[in-house]
Amino acid sequence: MKKATLYIILLLASHASYSQVFDNETKSEVDRWSQREKTTRARIRENKIHSLKTYAYKSDTATGSGFLSSEINYDDNGNMLEYKVFRKSGALKYHYSYSWDADGRNLEFRQIRSDGSNKYRETNIYDASGNKTESRTYGRTWLLNSREKLWWHSIATFDDAQNMLEQKFFMDKADKKLFDRYVYAYYSDGSKKQTIEYSGKGKVRHTWNYDCDPAGAAEVKNFKDSSKICVRYETDKDGNKIKVTDENVKYGKVVRIVHRYDKNENLLEEISYDSKQRPRFHSVSAYDDKNNCTGFTVYERNSSKIKNRSEYRYDSSGNIAEVVAYKNSSVPERILKYNYAR
Repeated sequence: MKKATLYIILLLASHASYSQVFDNETKSEVDRWSQREKTTRARIRENKIHSLKTYAYKSDTATGSGFLSSEINYDDNGNMLEYKVFRKSGALKYHYSYSWDADGRNLEFRQIRSDGSNKYRETNIYDASGNKTESRTYGRTWLLNSREKLWWHSIATFDDAQNMLEQKFFMDKADKKLFDRYVYAYYSDGSKKQTIEYSGKGKVRHTWNYDCDPAGAAEVKNFKDSSKICVRYETDKDGNKIKVTDENVKYGKVVRIVHRYDKNENLLEEISYDSKQRPRFHSVSAYDDKNNCTGFTVYERNSSKIKNRSEYRYDSSGNIAEVVAYKNSSVPERILKYNYAR
């Protein structure tokens, strides 16, 4: 159910709009995310939605009573202002708030304690092109002290094509305690060439090389501090060109990670393999003709047996109306119903 809940949070709103996020260094990647965020906001705005309440039921909505599981509030522009998650008892479990500028860029994100104080806070600064150039993260000074301190300060720079060139992470207000640094390089067409992660002392922690290995040939050598990422294109059964990313990396017992996307850049499949080419994690997603995710399935490790799956249903306006989560292929575990209000 956690996967289903996470997907819904990402589906309803994203709090890093119009700016580079950690995995999206190139301008083209950011543009794709920005368009999706704009579409989500437009749908909420045009339907004049200001509130969304989610009710959770155990396997059947016709019998028994549901409980309020979550509540989201939006402003007139379709930006998410507040997100609350409740326990079955009615007690507040999580409470998040968001603030935005006139261009729909997130200025501040907060996780709020029950007494109204901040448990966690993030602030963002953007340049004239809409790139997120600075981000500051604040939290507790230590576990038993609620006083706030700066945890992270990230600074990013960009080239003339708005691709991220470098990102630094500091641990102090004076920006003297450098913890991490990422440097990005691109090919002449603007696609990724290389990403290098350095420690605060300048030691290379990891290198990602975006060069294409032979299709389907997973290398099982120990890539202790580097990854080779192949971006290739295949043709689906309808003749559409689809993107496939194939990453060879040593990450615990995982040595290869494959992602497949449809023609609209929706993630169709994710598989992580071990050194014997056995899938340690395998998920599949399905979408309708409006790019709405209609299903998400996770399989048992090294098996075609379904571990859990979720179905997503939408109303005529494209708003998600119901999520049905299953323990296996046929037995419902939980149902979420969505109630929208103007």
